[in-house]
Amino acid sequence: MPNGLFSTRDLPLACWLHYKSIKLVEVKPNGDGKVTFVFENPPEKENLVLEFYGGEPQVNARKFLDELRNLKAMTYNAGA
Repeated sequence: MPNGLFSTRDLPLACWLHYKSIKLVEVKPNGDGKVTFVFENPPEKENLVLEFYGGEPQVNARKFLDELRNLKAMTYNAGA
């Protein structure tokens, strides 16, 4: 992955990053029925990942679920 990009196969993390306005660059099918989400890699991404896995994220539930639905749709459209 180029330096300016970050990838994850973790749908909840991808949803969190997208919710926090990290730009989603691509949804790549892996050929195993799953996808890889490719994001820009701004400096604040590291803190957002730590916040997510540390169990401290604060979200508007409705907006977060909208992001989740949006990413799931992208997953299906990518052929996963």
